[in-house]
Amino acid sequence: MVRDPAVSRLARSPKLLALLLSLFLTGCEVYYGVWRGGLREQVSEAAKAETLTTQGRYLEAIDHYEKHILNRKIDSRRLPSENPEFYNLYIGDLYIKLDRPQDAEEKYLSALSKDVDSKLVGDRLIRLSRYLAGKGNFSKAIALLRTNRGLDLDAFDAEIDEVHKKSVAAEERVTPERKFSTPSKEY
Repeated sequence: MVRDPAVSRLARSPKLLALLLSLFLTGCEVYYGVWRGGLREQVSEAAKAETLTTQGRYLEAIDHYEKHILNRKIDSRRLPSENPEFYNLYIGDLYIKLDRPQDAEEKYLSALSKDVDSKLVGDRLIRLSRYLAGKGNFSKAIALLRTNRGLDLDAFDAEIDEVHKKSVAAEERVTPERKFSTPSKEY
């Protein structure tokens, strides 16, 4: 029988054996406790929210997105480049589906204040203005765009023009047409 010198030294040193065993068990705990449980739990909150969204259960989805944000904020393994506040954009989208545009605006602006990319927030605010215009609330849509136009001047100005055109078109549909006399050909 061939004896490995490292194995024989390990067998003679109970302290070294205890150290290696504790490192092994700690590794197992980290693998099974954190990666198997903790991370899966965090991912499952977002996954649950997505599933609930597809089922039309928007308030429950919002709760799960909120839990996901909190879990990611306290996770010590989170990369510095990861911004959990991004999920506020999804929450804002759900508030639009719930016909709660004020709550949607608050979530979008909250995301902006917490360093979510301004282009992403700007796109959501434009979407919100279209929703408001679609509901006939043109003045609120234009006010929202004007307030936040610094995010993307060209896109917001173009959208202000579109909402204004829709406003005029809607007003023309409501206001009876005026018939103007046609000019005579008596020049």
